[in-house]
Amino acid sequence: MNIPDNAYQARERAGRSPEKLLVDRHEAARMLSLSVPEVDNLRRAGKLLARKHGRKVLIPVTELRRFAESLPFEADLG
Repeated sequence: MNIPDNAYQARERAGRSPEKLLVDRHEAARMLSLSVPEVDNLRRAGKLLARKHGRKVLIPVTELRRFAESLPFEADLG
C-alpha cells in the first residue's frame, strides 16, 4: 500500500493541482484584493515579506494569510 507522504502529494495523486507555495506580486495582489503598487508598498514597509528567485519577487502564500489575518475587523476600527 502506497501512502502519500504529505498533503501536497495527496492532492497531486487525486488529480488536483497542488496548492502553490509562492506567488508573484500580481497573484498576491489578486489574492489580497489589492493593487500591485499596494503590495509593493507593503513589502517596502516590511508588512509583507517576500523572497527572491533571481529577479523575480515571490511571496509565500503563508505570508499572505498571516498578513490578511493581522488586519483588523471593520468593527475594531471604531
